[in-house]
Amino acid sequence: MQNFFLQVGESGIQTTINTEISNIIDKITPDIPHNTFITDLAIIMILASVVTLAFFKIRQPLIIGYLFAGMLIGPLSPLWTSLLPTDPFESGTGTLGILSDVSVLNIFAEIGIILLLFVIGIEFPYSKIRAIGKMAIGIGALGLFSTLGLVFFASSMLGLKFMDSLFLAAALSISSTAIIIKIFEDTG
Repeated sequence: MQNFFLQVGESGIQTTINTEISNIIDKITPDIPHNTFITDLAIIMILASVVTLAFFKIRQPLIIGYLFAGMLIGPLSPLWTSLLPTDPFESGTGTLGILSDVSVLNIFAEIGIILLLFVIGIEFPYSKIRAIGKMAIGIGALGLFSTLGLVFFASSMLGLKFMDSLFLAAALSISSTAIIIKIFEDTG
């Protein structure tokens, strides 16, 4: 089943930004062929750099800056919905936002989550877990299962099916724990 919610006709702003970024990349590397994926990657890297620099200057956790950059550039950003067509079923298969193909970036998102969890696992010493003992495991499990329960209850109340609610709750409870740990590490 296709997700028609994220598909709209090709927009002027998306075409203009992609064309300009492609022209810049052509000037920098005229001999290397590129496609819209490289252009999208360049847009993401530039915006992520600018936003995280701003978050660093105002002394906020960088991971929140990355989330904010993703929200700005993402397909449901209020910044772009005011500039793009309102009918999601217009002809064409462009995506809402300035990225040409959001689905390709899902692979990078999965790799990013895996690397985030891996880095947290590497930096968290086993001796610290043994010293804190059962209390840390109990508090961690309480946080995990309380998030799981709250998200499951909220999604069930919103009308999602049992398995959909369970999947959403599991995904958010695991990822929210990893993000909170990274925020605590960044803030000291």
